[in-house]
Amino acid sequence: MTRNLNEVLLCPKRLSWKTPSFGIVLAFGAIILCTNPLLAADPPQRPIEFNEIEGFAKDKLLALTYPINYMCVHDAFDDLDHDGVVAANDSEEHQEEYCAAGIESLLDPAGNPSSQTKILHALVPFFDADFDGEASPPALQADLQALFGFVPDGFDPTPGVPVHCPHPGPPTSQHTGTYGACAMHPMRLDLGPLLNQLGLVPPDTLVLTPLVNHMHLLKNPNEGAQWWKIIVNLVTDQSVWPDMDGTTGITSVSKLEDAQALGQSSGDISTNMYFYLDAKAQAVGE
Repeated sequence: MTRNLNEVLLCPKRLSWKTPSFGIVLAFGAIILCTNPLLAADPPQRPIEFNEIEGFAKDKLLALTYPINYMCVHDAFDDLDHDGVVAANDSEEHQEEYCAAGIESLLDPAGNPSSQTKILHALVPFFDADFDGEASPPALQADLQALFGFVPDGFDPTPGVPVHCPHPGPPTSQHTGTYGACAMHPMRLDLGPLLNQLGLVPPDTLVLTPLVNHMHLLKNPNEGAQWWKIIVNLVTDQSVWPDMDGTTGITSVSKLEDAQALGQSSGDISTNMYFYLDAKAQAVGE
């Protein structure tokens, strides 16, 4: 019987060293996925696991399961450290991570055209719900105020709205995260390309910030484990920000598109960031 590769990757209890399927897994370099329970077979539920983060799709509450780390792709002729040497000839560039907003790689980590890669939206609260003007590190506060005239909650260590990242803690998640960190995520971003496109900084300017607070949105749930391309959306109207249970706000791509049409969210902002994950609807109330 022919078995789908994702089925093989998601069924650790069915494989052993003696089964023919084991050779398939080994050939794809994915043995860790079948020897460790990182991708659960059962529907996830709260409190979600350490390697899970919540999200929304079609007004459903999801758990996104991350079995491996993210990847920020450098195209061969990129110069993401702005030293005048393209990535193909700059080994030092690859010793640092440059996860940037405002650029897009040609290929995803699987070698497929990024235009064909499914999208994971990162919704960023681009308003100050608690009016505290707080940012971390403190030096960032003055820079954000100068750039935007306020300090968005995306950079606030104590945001005035709920977010998926960092982990909120029990009863939603087993882990309680800290600002600027989230499961299998980078800890810093380069906003230079985006700010340059907006005319706010000169070309080739590195603008490194902590990982912003955000929520996750997909078009469809239950599409299997695969690489997802990160698209950032700056939500500028607090009234459409989702609550933690997904009962209000932007909880579907169609609602995001409505918000964009009404000027309540930015357009889609490309990045060079990719995450390998499985997005499943949660077993709410079970």
